[in-house]
Amino acid sequence: MRNKRIYYILLIFTFAFLLRQIDITVEARNPVNPIILIPNEKPASVCDGEINSLFCNPDYKWDPKTMIAICRGEDWFDKWDNKGWKPELTHQNLDGTHDTGICQINSIHGFDDEKLKNPKYNIEAAYSVWEGSHYKAWAEFNNGDYLRHLKGLPL
Repeated sequence: MRNKRIYYILLIFTFAFLLRQIDITVEARNPVNPIILIPNEKPASVCDGEINSLFCNPDYKWDPKTMIAICRGEDWFDKWDNKGWKPELTHQNLDGTHDTGICQINSIHGFDDEKLKNPKYNIEAAYSVWEGSHYKAWAEFNNGDYLRHLKGLPL
């Protein structure tokens, strides 16, 4: 009986030692159900994904997370049955102008409407607009609606 107890104690210490050696990280996003990350596993990033990565150009001085949240609102990302980016989306405004693409670039800025349906070109155009007026060029920022899209984005 005593040998069995010693065996279990040694087993527990060995297991604890091994855990320390492989450096498993526990991320407590939810204290009831923590997420265990396997060593060298990269946590989710706001820049993950084909379109999201375009917002993360190191030359862009904007906060990619904020801009993705703004464009998700402008693009009606979570509306209708087909959730996700809608590069072909065009919206007619009451003042006679129209907005095109995932960042809903307004026609007053003079960009080619067909090219704006290409996500890479649209985000480049968005950065050009952003350089002149920062986030204030987008109604989604001005009315604060973009904040609800920030909640679902990883760091």
